[in-house]
Amino acid sequence: MKHHRKTTIWSALGAFALASIPQLAPAATLTINGCATLTVETDGTITCNAVAPPPPVEGAPTGCTVKPSSVSLPNTGGEVNAPTVACTAGGQVAQTTWTRLQAAVSFPVALPANALGSPQTYTYAGSVCTATNLCTPVSYSATVAAGETVPPVAGSCGNLKVITPTEEKDASNTTMTFTGQRYLTSGLAGADTVAVAKIVVPADISGLTTLSIAPWGVNTTRRAWLSKTVCDTSANERPYMNQAGGGPTMNIKVGGDPDPAYVHMQPGETWYLMVKNEQLRSSVTSCTSGSCDIGIKLYHP
Repeated sequence: MKHHRKTTIWSALGAFALASIPQLAPAATLTINGCATLTVETDGTITCNAVAPPPPVEGAPTGCTVKPSSVSLPNTGGEVNAPTVACTAGGQVAQTTWTRLQAAVSFPVALPANALGSPQTYTYAGSVCTATNLCTPVSYSATVAAGETVPPVAGSCGNLKVITPTEEKDASNTTMTFTGQRYLTSGLAGADTVAVAKIVVPADISGLTTLSIAPWGVNTTRRAWLSKTVCDTSANERPYMNQAGGGPTMNIKVGGDPDPAYVHMQPGETWYLMVKNEQLRSSVTSCTSGSCDIGIKLYHP
């Protein structure tokens, strides 16, 4: 009987010991995205050290507009100021530069008067750049209105007698082209005559050239004009009006953009040269007796 109770006591103690052992949970994985590192404190706090975003990549300015994109001036010309450029996106604008005909332009710009019968447009190329020279092109234009021309008068220029230059080697040829041939006047004298030469611009030429006027007789001062209208002597400054002792030289550009230093012609156009024997900066005749004829040469660009 005593042995039986001992067995019972030990059986109960064994069951209690087994029930006191804690049950282990299965292994678990904790995943935290977007962290460069994790910091675990002694109290069990876990800190996520996030990955810093990469710095933005700078690009050229975009969405750029020019205000105003163009400007109109009267035929007397005038001053053109620098336009304002605004960009809506891209890199921050650090500077804007302008060129015309591949030459740097510094505003304001003074545009000359226009003596031609058609408007003259001046186009400027701009470059909007960041501090790291990432650039976006823009453009800007200014137009000088057409000049006031004198209607053609057949056979005369008002009260003036018209002298028509003829080619030295072929007197029947009265139309000048860009061949370098000499054209001569006969009877260009006094205050009541004007030499008028017709010029036809060939369709297949372009570039810079000159028209030269030289004395063919008495050496005196002269005034000369180039216009698309016969007898038009309204221009009062270069390059469409010129004057010199002996004979003026006119600088011409065929094709391309206008240039204030050149008479701007286009292939296929018809122009007229007017020459009078007059004192410098005056309409007073410089040929008081005899003939003061001239020779004219128009060179190929």
